[in-house]
Amino acid sequence: MDISTILLTGATGFIGSHIRNVLLRDQRYKLITLLRKRAAIDPAADETILHGNFYNALLLNKIETPVDCIIHCAAIRGESALAESEYYRINVAGTQNLLEFAQERNIPRFIYLSSVGVLGTIPRPQPARADQSPHPDGKYHRSKWQAEELVRTFHSDRLQTLILRPTVTYGEGDDGFIPRLIEKIRSRRFVFPKKQIRIHLLHVDALSGLIVRLLESQSFNGKAYIVADRESVTLETVLDVIYREEFGKPFPRYLRLPDFVFGFGKEALHLLGRNTLLTSVRLISESWTYDISETIRDLNYKAVDTMDRLSKVIKGWRVDE
Repeated sequence: MDISTILLTGATGFIGSHIRNVLLRDQRYKLITLLRKRAAIDPAADETILHGNFYNALLLNKIETPVDCIIHCAAIRGESALAESEYYRINVAGTQNLLEFAQERNIPRFIYLSSVGVLGTIPRPQPARADQSPHPDGKYHRSKWQAEELVRTFHSDRLQTLILRPTVTYGEGDDGFIPRLIEKIRSRRFVFPKKQIRIHLLHVDALSGLIVRLLESQSFNGKAYIVADRESVTLETVLDVIYREEFGKPFPRYLRLPDFVFGFGKEALHLLGRNTLLTSVRLISESWTYDISETIRDLNYKAVDTMDRLSKVIKGWRVDE
């Protein structure tokens, strides 16, 4: 059995940590993990740990083992108070450094974890397709689009690349969109629009499984693919599952507000420059859905059912508390 050596960045993040765990359980792979901060290490695992920034040439030059594929997950994520130049330095220039390293070392494959946000926080039209025009609408999304452009530039017969655009992820260890919904519901400080909102989530295990299958595939064609669950679901359905788990009854209908209330709120947040909160409000007051047919066809992606997985995840969080 051939053993492939994988270089992984961003392994302490939510997505990266799941990819790392899957690869460590798979005896076909040796793992070189670049960690910016300390993380749990299994001494029995076939893993080499290097501490430092993924874009640091001195750190990369410490790698002596031939590498078969780079999986690049590391990035400054989301909107923050950091200057746009810092997003560029880490997410764009850092990715370029890693691509140049891959090119110099004759590493044949490169997987880049981007974001559906390059199409806009709320894409138009919907369901959004990977080949439609980009509309990155924040520092994070702009930096991911710029990094994508670099990856496409470096794609060649010698360095074959693939870009994955995950939507909002959920799963074990998540601290993002779904846990924040749960927190709001528990505090009884949550309202949502009267109109139907459809959201399109992604179970992190489906993404991790896709990446492992890609390592044995011939799908490195330089293109970008959207990764999401099988179908979008209504926000109301998600809220109802959470509310029933927390309080044993359906989500109250009196907590619905007219759409114009959210419109005023979003305009106020925009004027105040509260971009992080604005993004959160948009995600619960506007639909965001995606077409993953090309991902299923070209990458043999095994999409999962959101409500089946989400219900189990929510119950699991209750047990862990």
